[in-house]
Amino acid sequence: MGLETKDVLIDVARTLFATKGYANTSMNDIANAANKGRRTLYTYFKNKDEVFYAVIRAETLTLRDYFKQLLTNPAKPPMDRLMDYIYVRLDAVRDIVIRNGGLTAEFFQNQNLVERVRRRLDFSERNYLRLLLEEGKAAGTIDVADPAFSALVLQSALKGMELPYIRGEFALEIAKKKHLLLDFLRKGFEAK
Repeated sequence: MGLETKDVLIDVARTLFATKGYANTSMNDIANAANKGRRTLYTYFKNKDEVFYAVIRAETLTLRDYFKQLLTNPAKPPMDRLMDYIYVRLDAVRDIVIRNGGLTAEFFQNQNLVERVRRRLDFSERNYLRLLLEEGKAAGTIDVADPAFSALVLQSALKGMELPYIRGEFALEIAKKKHLLLDFLRKGFEAK
């Protein structure tokens, strides 16, 4: 029962943060919208920052599961999985930020918190990428000297593109030229 109540509180907070904004949402708002007492809310969270942390963490777990699904699908060859992952990764991150509406401002203002929450996601994502690259290397379809380092470089490059993509600074350009990005990456990883 406790986990269900906490999940309800997180979902309600996510909705309120998205519609009213983080700054305009109080702990009372969250408790009332969840049809719970303040005491119940404070049983799970000390303050609004902890609630925000839980919302961001829940979103990163959604991303982690999605990345895992893309990168570990045994029905596709490693290079196809890598291309699928690259093709949809930026959109997946952007969609989560956009879906959370009012969180967008907090996302940009509180990058330290977001990065702290994302550490686990980053570790998992890098590990799945490394395993995929090792699998492709063993199959002779992916040519990388150091799969762990290659996974780190690829992840870092894609993370570096996130904020400008979310802000729309080059989203249209990327959408039009995704095939060029994929071609660039394929040539960098694919065995000759």
